Amino acid sequence: MSTVPPEDPKLKFEAMIAAHPALRREAYDVVLEAIRFLQEKQEKQTHLSAAELVRGLLEYAAGQYGPFAAAVLGEWGLHSPADVGDAVYNLIGIGRLAASEDDDPGDFPKVEFWFDNDPAPVSAVIPPLPKIDG
Repeated sequence: MSTVPPEDPKLKFEAMIAAHPALRREAYDVVLEAIRFLQEKQEKQTHLSAAELVRGLLEYAAGQYGPFAAAVLGEWGLHSPADVGDAVYNLIGIGRLAASEDDDPGDFPKVEFWFDNDPAPVSAVIPPLPKIDG
């Protein structure tokens, strides 16, 4: 019988998911994908503020999932900027992301935009619904 070292990144990731059942694996994956998207857009790795990360996630999700972006993220446990912060700090906790000295988990709940209250990231993707009542 072989043993897996406790520092195995896959085991740390699985343990993190088990310890935080409000967020599904896909929530972490999409946060990491959004960070890669932002870094490619900037053409270099730079520090992202909570607001930049949330806006980038909204933009990335709108591009990937169109008018279903909010529903998809919600299904995975991402309902607000605070949930994004939870995912980010869980990933920091297992060494998948890093924080600067100035970063604070409390920065994410202060971000005031999300799908329902800031149309900028998704306005071009979600057409208005037609009126059906006379």
